[in-house]
Amino acid sequence: MSHQGTSREPRFTGNNFIVNGALLTINVSDSNDTWLPPETMKTTEKGTVQWYHQETITSATSKHWRAMIAQELCVNFLGYPSNRKYVLTAFPTGYYLYTCREGTNVRSRASRDNIRRDAYLYGGDHKFRSPAETFCHFAWLMRDKPPNRCRCIYDTSQARFKRKQGPLNTDLRIRNAARKDRKLKEEHEEKMACFREKKPYYPPPPPVDSFNDETYLEPAD
Repeated sequence: MSHQGTSREPRFTGNNFIVNGALLTINVSDSNDTWLPPETMKTTEKGTVQWYHQETITSATSKHWRAMIAQELCVNFLGYPSNRKYVLTAFPTGYYLYTCREGTNVRSRASRDNIRRDAYLYGGDHKFRSPAETFCHFAWLMRDKPPNRCRCIYDTSQARFKRKQGPLNTDLRIRNAARKDRKLKEEHEEKMACFREKKPYYPPPPPVDSFNDETYLEPAD
């Protein structure tokens, strides 16, 4: 089947999220701002000074997290073209990105040396330690939080991942690879059908209201 005259520009507007070109906005949340890290300084048992710093939306760390999350969700969850760089316009309401900073010099905040920085996203009563830990949870948000279907290591009741991200990452890669193989096969069959019928082949437009639930959500009851 050809798709002459259709646009390749990603567009989707809904109650739970909006895709506008390369921009993804998630409009739904499960967070109530009640569990955030203290921003006061403390001395650790190692004698270092530790404090949390909330990242602004324009910080390099925020941009990195939002780009990683949006790229995964737009390409692998929504099925939009992979030849562009997507970005999350903001974290869902009530989600805040913090950097835990730790240094060895206690004399002044400005002069601390050996600073270590570890980023964490707080929201939904969870502490996400990497962009990858958010993929299934944010996909679940975009599907309007269906009960008992979140696959993230913090929400899932399934024991197979033992609340570890590594096995879940492997499972996501396998499922996404199998799904892409199916789509490539379908596209090849369409091209061959057009060739046999001596018709031009046009790539399909970006999907609308199409979700890769089989990879990112637990099965429905």
